[in-house]
Amino acid sequence: MKSSELMTGNIVCCYRPDQQRKLEKVTPELLLQLQRQEAGLVSEEDPAYVRVEPVPLDADLLRSIGLRKAEEIGGTSTEYFYAANLNQIPQTVIQLFVYARPVAGIRNLLKCWCKAANGDGQNSVHLCDVLYLHQLQNALSLCGIALPVSLEQVDTAL
Repeated sequence: MKSSELMTGNIVCCYRPDQQRKLEKVTPELLLQLQRQEAGLVSEEDPAYVRVEPVPLDADLLRSIGLRKAEEIGGTSTEYFYAANLNQIPQTVIQLFVYARPVAGIRNLLKCWCKAANGDGQNSVHLCDVLYLHQLQNALSLCGIALPVSLEQVDTAL
């Protein structure tokens, strides 16, 4: 994984020498360490070396971080929803379509939409092929949505 794919606060799997997998939130220090490794300043034999891998999205993880299967609320079986500010305007809804087989090369289609502050219309952003938790976190951040995710929620789902 490249440091350029990550943002502070993303949750990833870290492997350090002589340690098992550990879920961690990305910190500025971890980003700096990854950049040093990418520049060849730290070798794999170095005790400071850390290997970082993404956390794959699956149904258990989506449920553990608060997304609900749409059929639980009357939608189709491929959809997961997360809604914030339901009783307020603007209202934010995250819609994630999870396909059993890729459709036009896309496995997970993410759509974020927001009811406008004046109550009219919707602003939506479509982001394709979100396969990992850090990608979901980054995409939502770009939409101005902070999805609260804890290490415990992720660890429970893995």
